[in-house]
Amino acid sequence: MADRGASVLNIDVEEERELARSLVEALTEAHEDLAAAQTVSKQPGAGVYALIWRSLWLSLGARLGARFDVQRIKLRRAPYDVFVIGDALLFPWRPPGGHEPSEVSFGTSPTRQGLWSVSLSQDLLNFEPSSPPEAVDAEVEEAFGQASERHLRVVLVAMTSSAERLRRIEWGEVSLVDGMVNWLSHEVLFDDVASTKLIAVGSADFHHGTPPAPRIALRAAVNERVGP
Repeated sequence: MADRGASVLNIDVEEERELARSLVEALTEAHEDLAAAQTVSKQPGAGVYALIWRSLWLSLGARLGARFDVQRIKLRRAPYDVFVIGDALLFPWRPPGGHEPSEVSFGTSPTRQGLWSVSLSQDLLNFEPSSPPEAVDAEVEEAFGQASERHLRVVLVAMTSSAERLRRIEWGEVSLVDGMVNWLSHEVLFDDVASTKLIAVGSADFHHGTPPAPRIALRAAVNERVGP
């Protein structure tokens, strides 16, 4: 596990801090909207709140697209676009039943299992030779060829929550081991148990500021639908 404050996206430190703030805002917004919808529905269990996986993508797309240089790519069979920043693929995930990421399997579908095989395409590399192909330097061409064979890193943005409570938001690069998440780098962005708070402007890490106030809704059921 990486030390707290270590870079996750390999981008400018200030830009990464701003991005982390946006992630917390987006996921908090999705949580509050679905918690409120669960309450208004007056339905037993947590069937309404369990649809939050759709809202995570919508909220994240709205926040990131307006502020950052984010590219979207469509995965086969996925009902959503995934977000790419640099060489990293961002994937928001709320484990079902209010569980933590380490408690349930992530690789539950071919789509998720295939995240680690998404290649860096020419568009993602922003490689546009200004000269005709025959005039491109051989070393440049070789470097591009090697880069295009690389795969995107997978950065998981995980939210532990129920309709009653937003417990934690964390992110980091991950690999998949027997279907379970293996953190290669890790940082907690929000944790209401440890009184971890949103990053403040000019702060050295993500643990200062004022956290969002989660809404209170109906008690969550253990059995919930899992998104793709």
